[in-house]
Amino acid sequence: MLSRCFQIVTLVTLAVIHHCTCANVLMITMGGTKSHKIPFWELARGLIPRGHNITFINAFLSDFYLEGLEEITPSSYVVYVRNFTNWDLVGARIKGEEPVPFVDMIKFGYEACDVLLSDSETKDFLRSGLKFDLLVLDGAYPECAMGFVHFYGAPFIYINTVGMYMGSLSTAGNPTLYSVTPFLARPFSDTMNFIQRVQNFGFYMVANIMHSVMTRGKLQDIVRQYFGPDVPGIYDMSRNVSFILQNGHPVLTYPRPFLPNVAEIACLHCKPAKKLPEVKPA
Repeated sequence: MLSRCFQIVTLVTLAVIHHCTCANVLMITMGGTKSHKIPFWELARGLIPRGHNITFINAFLSDFYLEGLEEITPSSYVVYVRNFTNWDLVGARIKGEEPVPFVDMIKFGYEACDVLLSDSETKDFLRSGLKFDLLVLDGAYPECAMGFVHFYGAPFIYINTVGMYMGSLSTAGNPTLYSVTPFLARPFSDTMNFIQRVQNFGFYMVANIMHSVMTRGKLQDIVRQYFGPDVPGIYDMSRNVSFILQNGHPVLTYPRPFLPNVAEIACLHCKPAKKLPEVKPA
């Protein structure tokens, strides 16, 4: 009898401990292409079996049902991204053109944020009273989501879905050596000559200035409009990122120095290779 009671108490205790260690996780990607969702999906697939509850805000309608994952896709935000990001990235590369003009990237930055935060579904979500223990943001564009960080008062990490983009890592204190780190929109390598290094530096400077103007001149006001005037500076909040999952790998990208809170996770979504079917000769 005592043994039976002990077993029941043990099971109840373990169940309580399991419940207490489960977390509510909010994932947000502001990426303009669907590929940004894939690393988040894979991370969710790893967290859900461990008992965590995942809420995922993005601009692309759900493709499948996964128990433990709730996707929030505000309708006006979905329509805006679909209409704005109808880009032919490969075709532009083949033609030697800029895949996405700088002006369009800046415009997308603040317009997408305003559309997302003004959507009624987003407002209802913020008023729902849900609490989150961790936020996972897309490091390719985390600035707008800093409003959610302030609102929930929870720690946050990045999945930097664009492995070539170093802006968020630089803001967090990670060194970016312009002499050996090619700008993501240029066909340079890590073995640039002097002229290429000067050009590379120039592209970084222009991009940093435009990003700063967009963030401080437009985005900061939009975030404060919806989350309150007491929201700290976006760059100040960005520096407090706890950990960064970098979508890169030494085999796939150029050598780069990373701080201890950066882990490369390229091919997080990759599956084991399947055996190719045998083709019988005719």
